[in-house]
Amino acid sequence: MASKPAKLKLHQPASYRICVQGVLDASWAADFAGLTVTCAPSAGPAPVTTLSGQLADQAMLLGVLNGLYGLGLPLLLVEWLMDE
Repeated sequence: MASKPAKLKLHQPASYRICVQGVLDASWAADFAGLTVTCAPSAGPAPVTTLSGQLADQAMLLGVLNGLYGLGLPLLLVEWLMDE
């Protein structure tokens, strides 16, 4: 029997993967709630930076997304990483 998917709530900790077009190095982690920041060349015309890790709630997720927007980095992906 398949298990039911977990239910995400607005005010609970959760892990995310966020990808943006552009370059950030690991020194930006403190500015983005301690998320792990990695940048790799992509198959396309621009590099992709990935931020991943746990955030306290979705309000913190919105803060991270607003910070990335403020830097002018186009958002490519926001993914909730279900805990196993």
